[in-house]
Amino acid sequence: MKRSPRLGETICANTTTLPSPIAVIRVSGLGAISGLQCLFGFSPLPQPKCVTLGRLQLKTCRDEALAWYNPGPHTVTGEDYAEVMVHGSLEIVRQTLEQIHALGIRLAEPGEFSYRSYLNGKVTLMDAMALPSLLGSQTPHDLLHVKA
Repeated sequence: MKRSPRLGETICANTTTLPSPIAVIRVSGLGAISGLQCLFGFSPLPQPKCVTLGRLQLKTCRDEALAWYNPGPHTVTGEDYAEVMVHGSLEIVRQTLEQIHALGIRLAEPGEFSYRSYLNGKVTLMDAMALPSLLGSQTPHDLLHVKA
């Protein structure tokens, strides 16, 4: 049985197929901005919507990473929102997600970012339902059959 999303919680997810040169980790919810600040030790916090270079101290290595944030409600999910761009090795992404989780931010369930976008009026139900078809498209023919 599928659990219902816990809307008050801050969520995160890797959005990149790994391995890759760069991985993008998305964070959404009330703890997104403070989580970013803790993760990088930013003091003071950089300006919103400005990409900032920072250093992550992971368990077994350091990584230079990029980060940006935007306070809600003018974001893709309608909530405070941040992204972290790390090197895209499986281990670096795993350790970064582990550190984010240690800040009290949980892994998002499949479709949860889209669900929050829908609940906050950022996308229509049709847009949210078409997203899996759009992301799974591999040919121009596939794109013609995306129902949006």
